[in-house]
Amino acid sequence: MTTLLTSTSSKVWRSCQREYEFRYLRGYRPAVDATALQFGTTIHKGLEVMWRAWQARRKDPLAEALGALDARVMDGFEHAKAQVLLTGYFLRWKDEPLTILDVEAQFETPLTSPTMGRHSGFMLAGKIDAIVEDKRDGLIKLVEHKTSSESVEPGALYWKKLRLNAQVSAYFEGAKSLGLDASGMIYDVIKKPGQKPLQVNSRRSSPETAEAYRERVAEEVQGSLDEYFRRGTVVRLESELNAALEDLYDTADEILRAEKLTRYPRNAGSCVRYGRECPYFSVCCGEASLDDESLFVRSDSIHPELSGPAKEEQQHAVNSSDTTT
Repeated sequence: MTTLLTSTSSKVWRSCQREYEFRYLRGYRPAVDATALQFGTTIHKGLEVMWRAWQARRKDPLAEALGALDARVMDGFEHAKAQVLLTGYFLRWKDEPLTILDVEAQFETPLTSPTMGRHSGFMLAGKIDAIVEDKRDGLIKLVEHKTSSESVEPGALYWKKLRLNAQVSAYFEGAKSLGLDASGMIYDVIKKPGQKPLQVNSRRSSPETAEAYRERVAEEVQGSLDEYFRRGTVVRLESELNAALEDLYDTADEILRAEKLTRYPRNAGSCVRYGRECPYFSVCCGEASLDDESLFVRSDSIHPELSGPAKEEQQHAVNSSDTTT
């Protein structure tokens, strides 16, 4: 029986209970993640390396972050785009007055109903991207990194949805379990460029190279840093946090009941999300098997988002907390 509940696993449960069964109870993952997911994971890894280098006051955080990009798992154009975004991110935020207290801070804390005081049987778990002290006001704040294709203009729906975002609430609760009283969360969003590689047409005799694409996108991004790299502050009132914890408690209770009955209904409304077919769609339709190793791999790592630190941290372990980005 699963004993950890993360913001990712709870989101999967609410989306489709059958997918939750395949992922978190039986341990089957898609052999190849969708390109958009791979890109977000790659950017996140680069940011982790950059923030650890900032924390340790190493000489060239940007070079370390760019070096963490694995070109073997990306095509040349996606690799070029990732390089541009990490470079732009560094230029946009390198002088922020933040003292970095921790990077990828992992927590596990009992998931309890605030109203009933009853333990769900699950531990609420997660990794906070960073924890900082903001020198502008002396307050402790959490940091969460995201990439998005949505509009991230001030007042956009993207920011409004954060009021009900379960991950934000879980991270505030996680910070409390680490003995931290966080005043807010710096929600750190990178807008993904929409430019596509240029193809052969009436004006072009050959397709655009990855290097030419990188230079074109870099000119656009670096000329509009404020548009592509935005930060907003998210807070949680005690009443809002309690409401979110009750939601998570109810989710855990539903999972326990389903495990007793071994019943995990499919949700046809989630077979296509964000324009992509669910990776388990063919299994639910009876057209493929979870045992097909070309489609799925079985892993003992049920919650990969809680996996260990990046290799760069292991190579450059430095005990330093009073550092500024």
